[in-house]
Amino acid sequence: MLFTGTAVAAGSAQRAADARAIYSAFDLNARESPRTTRCGAYTVTRATYTGRASSPDPRLAGRVTYVGRVVTNGRGAGFASGSLTFRDRRNRIRMRGTLRAVVSQGNSVHGIVTGRLRRPNALLLANISLFFHPNYSFAGVRLGLQTAPNSAVAYSALGRCG
Repeated sequence: MLFTGTAVAAGSAQRAADARAIYSAFDLNARESPRTTRCGAYTVTRATYTGRASSPDPRLAGRVTYVGRVVTNGRGAGFASGSLTFRDRRNRIRMRGTLRAVVSQGNSVHGIVTGRLRRPNALLLANISLFFHPNYSFAGVRLGLQTAPNSAVAYSALGRCG
């Protein structure tokens, strides 16, 4: 299997030549049972997930936490959003970012993470794929490694329950 993808870290917008590819792979397990609610035509699942990440870049290795939600319609399409944080052995934050993604087939999530890397500092823009178990209790994650099918979704605002 050939993995390709994109993740770029850049120390400054003016120095694009400093950009270099980085990646991380990890599994996430829900700390507690995911909370699922209905919101009109949508199902909203929220949870906090934790795991251990592997990466040749220490800023994307160590303990990882994802706090987020997955919103799907009855046909398995939707969107996901949340925060992603990597910490080292000394519990120092090495990366904090935001995930925005499209959901297809009910539990395949493909999108973008934007964030800040620390020690050394850099900005991060990365593609990400999360493959959730159907009950959303755990997921396999590839940051900067996966090629995903192009997809888009149009959806209505969730209003108060979003």
